[in-house]
Amino acid sequence: MKINFSNNDYKEVAKRVIKIKEFDFSKTLSKEDAFCLLIKDVEEKDISNIVSKLSIESNLKNKEAYQLIQNLKTKKEKELIFNIAIDLLEKNTPFGNVVVQGSNINSSAWISHSLYEGILSSNLAEMLNLNSEFAFTYGLLHDYGRKYSHDIMHVVKGFEHLVDMGLYNESKATLTHSFINGGRFNNNENAIDDSKDDVSEILENRYYNDYDRILNIADLMATSYGIVSPQERINDIASRRKNIDLSPNRKYFFLSFYNLLVYFLNRLNLDKKYQYIEDDKLSLEEVKEKFSNLSEIFYSTYLNYSKENANMLIKS
Repeated sequence: MKINFSNNDYKEVAKRVIKIKEFDFSKTLSKEDAFCLLIKDVEEKDISNIVSKLSIESNLKNKEAYQLIQNLKTKKEKELIFNIAIDLLEKNTPFGNVVVQGSNINSSAWISHSLYEGILSSNLAEMLNLNSEFAFTYGLLHDYGRKYSHDIMHVVKGFEHLVDMGLYNESKATLTHSFINGGRFNNNENAIDDSKDDVSEILENRYYNDYDRILNIADLMATSYGIVSPQERINDIASRRKNIDLSPNRKYFFLSFYNLLVYFLNRLNLDKKYQYIEDDKLSLEEVKEKFSNLSEIFYSTYLNYSKENANMLIKS
């Protein structure tokens, strides 16, 4: 499927946004504002457990609680909704109770995935002494387009809606999150057929900063039910996309992801002992084995850091 913007104006904005090197943190949303924006206009069935908990805590009927969520005005109200969502995550409770017909996927899964991604992005940013508050918002809004589409078009739909709201910093996340180092087809088994579209052109002129790199890692560790190792997350995706390893760019994906983990580990000043893979003569299976080993090292490093830093939001 080709990923094209709805008009050329958005494409021109995307050309500028993708080259952002430094974010203006004074012009970004708080994590509470971002989460409330994420669930605004979402159907009640997809946040029914947030609604129910709010109705109990605020002595409101469910309909009144849902309307309040759709018209949040004060910082206190937004913090309450955010804290309810965090509480549900900690109790492994989905935000809604509806399962998508023909699957075992909860229709609210993309929202909990987004919140876990915000948490993980924040934690990874903290490990690198970056702005963890911004990283949370950046990760939280990466899938904003899933309010409007659950296929690959969520990339541009999310971008366009955030741009319409003037959220240019956050809009970049919608373009970079799925494509490690700008690799448009890293996860796309139809790579050869769709190689010329707007997003391909935009990513050719990319600039990925450390927040974008963190986002790539977080998107491949945050599920709808928690934070897992990169290898476990890939196994989860592969279980739902049976032919993904047949992609002509599958080895490139594993090489790119491996090297991204190496980059992060070396940024932690671990004596630069992890080496990049540049040998394209390795087989896919050889690269996958190397990746699996590094995945465990990376995940252990993350968990150990989490245990040593009690202020980190949620541990796996």
